[in-house]
Amino acid sequence: MMAHHDEDMQKLERALTEAHRVRQEPSLGADWTRRVMRDIRLAATSEGRSSIAPAVEQLVWRTAAVAATVAVVLTVSIVALSPMSSTESTGSLTEEFELTLLFPE
Repeated sequence: MMAHHDEDMQKLERALTEAHRVRQEPSLGADWTRRVMRDIRLAATSEGRSSIAPAVEQLVWRTAAVAATVAVVLTVSIVALSPMSSTESTGSLTEEFELTLLFPE
C-alpha cells in the first residue's frame, strides 16, 4: 500500500516539475519595464506624492491649535472676570449660566 502511494507521489512530483519547466514567461517588453521604473522613481520623490494630504493635515493641526488657544483664553477670562467672591460655591455659577441660557437679555 505504501509503495503505491510513494509511486503516485513521485509521478505527481515529476508531472509538476515538467509543467514548471515548459511554462513560458510572459513577454512584457522594454516599454513596460521602463514605465514601471519611472513609476517607482516618481513614487520615491516628492513630485510623485500628492501635495493635498500634507496641506490638509497641516491645516487641521493649525486649526486645532488655534481652537485650543481660544478655549483656554475664554476659560481664563470667564473665571478671572467672574463677579463671584471666593466664598460662593460653583453651584451658583452653574445656576447663573443656566439662567442666562434660559433668559437671554
